Amino acid sequence: MTVTEVLAGPPSVVTEPTGSAVAGSTAPRRETGMAATALALDYQRILSVLETEAGLQGMRCQQLATALGRVARWARRTTSAAPTKC
Repeated sequence: MTVTEVLAGPPSVVTEPTGSAVAGSTAPRRETGMAATALALDYQRILSVLETEAGLQGMRCQQLATALGRVARWARRTTSAAPTKC
């Protein structure tokens, strides 16, 4: 499922995560009727930004990072991968 398909659905309500949602955990498989509370708090924050008017119009990585209060910067180049932004 793409981000566009997820955002086309009804908005989710972001609340405190349940006991199973732990920071740094992997995202569970999406099921019909699943609430955003099934996700770890960091993923819930990302969804809340993407559900805003600006997010629905599309955001670049740097814009998303800024909306989350992070500093967007170039990643260091390693010998095994090309540099990535954000």
